[in-house]
Amino acid sequence: MRDKNATPVLLQRLPSLDLLRGFEAAARHLSFTKAAQEMHLTQSALSRQIRELEEQLGVELFDRRHRALSLTDAGRLLLPTAVQVVTLVRSALNDIRTLTGVRTLHVATTPAFASLWLIPRLAEFTRKHETVSVRISH
Repeated sequence: MRDKNATPVLLQRLPSLDLLRGFEAAARHLSFTKAAQEMHLTQSALSRQIRELEEQLGVELFDRRHRALSLTDAGRLLLPTAVQVVTLVRSALNDIRTLTGVRTLHVATTPAFASLWLIPRLAEFTRKHETVSVRISH
C-alpha cells in the first residue's frame, strides 16, 4: 500500500545544476580543492554545495578521510548521470551561442595584469568584436 503523504518520484525537486556541476568536478578530481579552483569557488563553498546535495539526496556521496576523498556507492551511481547532464547542458549552451553568433573568450590572468593592462583595453576590443563575450578570471 502506498503512503498518501509520500511525494511521487516525478514530483520530487531535482538538485540544482550548480550542485551537480560541483559534484561532477569534485568526483573527477577526487579533491574539493581542485574542483573549487576549476569552478572559481573557495574550497569551503564547494564543500557546502556537496553537503547540500548530500542532504537533498539523503545519502553521502563521498567518503572523507584525512587528505583522501573517494566516492561512496551512491556517488559512483550518480557520477555517470551527472557527467552526462553537465555535458549535455554545456553542449546545448554552446549550440545556442553559435546560433546567436556570440562567442565567449575566457581569459585567465593575474589580478594585477587584468586591472593594469587588460581591462583598460577591453572596451576597445568589445567595440571591434561585438560578437565576442569576454570572461576574465584570476
